Amino acid sequence: MIQQLQGFRFLLISGIFLHHTYWFLNPNTELTPVWIINLGIICVTGFFMLSGFLYGYKLWGGQVVPILARTEYEVPYYVKAWRKIKKLYPLHLAMLIFAFFAKFPHNLFELLRDLMCLPFNLTLTQSFVPHIYVANSFNGPSWFLSALFGIYLCLFYFPRFNFIFAKYNAMRLLIGLIVIQILYLLVVDNLPYYIIPIKKEVYYSWLTYYNPLINLSIFISGMIVARIWNDILNKNLCSNFMLVISVSSICLFAQSPNKSEYLFVPIELSFVLFLLSILSEKNIVSRVMSLPLFVFLGNLSAYIFLIHGTINYLLRAYCMSYFSSPYLFFISLCLTLVLSYFYKILVDEKIIKL
Repeated sequence: MIQQLQGFRFLLISGIFLHHTYWFLNPNTELTPVWIINLGIICVTGFFMLSGFLYGYKLWGGQVVPILARTEYEVPYYVKAWRKIKKLYPLHLAMLIFAFFAKFPHNLFELLRDLMCLPFNLTLTQSFVPHIYVANSFNGPSWFLSALFGIYLCLFYFPRFNFIFAKYNAMRLLIGLIVIQILYLLVVDNLPYYIIPIKKEVYYSWLTYYNPLINLSIFISGMIVARIWNDILNKNLCSNFMLVISVSSICLFAQSPNKSEYLFVPIELSFVLFLLSILSEKNIVSRVMSLPLFVFLGNLSAYIFLIHGTINYLLRAYCMSYFSSPYLFFISLCLTLVLSYFYKILVDEKIIKL
């Protein structure tokens, strides 16, 4: 099962890489196809869901009621959250430094703005600040690591969450969660200007995309899918029909021209079906996801996520006048994969042992 999920990681990081690289290294961004614009939010939603699924699956280990060791309560919640992301923090710091030089401030105002954002990046709290510039400061994709750190802080600070998700009917929990998400989006979309007196796109993007709480809800939906998977007796039923419905829905949502932030709710539902379908070993997509190459690249996905943004910044800053977009895309891909691989074998494995 883990092999299919690693292949799924590869699929998601490929979409994110394509979205960012096309956007940053293409001089005619106004001609960017709608599906590439939406690809980012689709794949990021999938990453949060997949992280939640793996967390839930490991937590319950195939059992309905989670068994938490007594020692889990003796370790401070922030230490447990730190352990989840510590292998990525050195890479985050390195990419932050290179991103600073790639987006070097041109005047005193930009320098002061970056200095203001620096503490949030160092403490991985940039996604907590309700402004999209702070969330995207320095190495933009690192906001995902910040949001994930916030999610683990919440889950470990309130360990009873785990028992709530195990105690109640999983399908009802999922439906209730989605209803809450829809109501939340409706409230945010209708907030009057005088409540938050800044440009609507600034706070709207944060409230519906970067906000750790909204991503916590997506993460929890992945945990609930793990419960649903554990409760299904005949797991081979989750196969071709769910796969066709989920893939068709995702392709349809990718073409949505408006309100892309709203997409995470229907995409979330589509990924519920997609996850359940690929976990079965009876369809061709599940077998494709288990290919050694896809599994290998899926294992590098976290490093690719943090590295590719800074690589794109550097190429845009120093190489766009020398190379055309296809060459830059190829260079970005090669550099990102090579650096991700060497970080994993030279740094990551040593940090895990600490």
